[in-house]
Amino acid sequence: MKLEAILSKAFRTTDSARAFAHFLPLADGVVLADGVVFRQDVAVAHHNVLRAMSVMTARLPDVARQLTAVDVVALAELPALALAVVHATDRIPAVVPSAREIDATLASIRPLRVAALAYLDCAVALELVPAGRVRAIRRGSGRLDEARDAVALVALFREFDGALAGKHPFAAAHFKALAEKGAWLVQAIKPTKGVPVAPSGRTPEALDRDRLVTLLARRYEQLRVAAVVCFGTRDADAKVPPLWSAARTSSPAPEAPEPAPVA
Repeated sequence: MKLEAILSKAFRTTDSARAFAHFLPLADGVVLADGVVFRQDVAVAHHNVLRAMSVMTARLPDVARQLTAVDVVALAELPALALAVVHATDRIPAVVPSAREIDATLASIRPLRVAALAYLDCAVALELVPAGRVRAIRRGSGRLDEARDAVALVALFREFDGALAGKHPFAAAHFKALAEKGAWLVQAIKPTKGVPVAPSGRTPEALDRDRLVTLLARRYEQLRVAAVVCFGTRDADAKVPPLWSAARTSSPAPEAPEPAPVA
């Protein structure tokens, strides 16, 4: 099959809402795995699809000849399907974190918070950091205060990096966890009247997104198999990166070929 024929049969658009409307009925039959919660960045997937199709679109006739079981028209639709996923994500209403999620996140940073404060007590004794700054972090109590402490601790270590560098046991990953989880908790924890609990289960919009993501992942995996056939195992990842790979090139993702008008 010639490339022109493949592209003429494929649904192709740059309108994300139109893409969503087209692919949603196809995704309705997708069965989702129990207990799986989708948390990946759909912008990463969209970037990788465009990058992959900039290489693979011209090779689709070769794929059709060598992998007769693969639907190359479906592969040609990947950029539009990725757009549908982006649109589906934008439709999901904001959900308040549950009390369980907040408790788990607090529990994960508490040991680090305690260790960092204990170290800073030693740093104060050695006159590496001002005692008043550490007392200010220790002041207060409660869940929201713990969250703010995590953010403040990272800020203090960064401010006095010159005095503390090479003298403490904490790695960059520790500070990253404290900063990111602490900032999330500050936003998630209500300062009064406790913590609201999110509605049970996933919203219909989230389920639509998850089904479309599953459809995208299945088709993209076929594209990666095709890339191995076209370029070999060694070069396949460079040409068609894993869907959720966050590695970015210095230049923006190449654009997929201009879609033909869709009636």
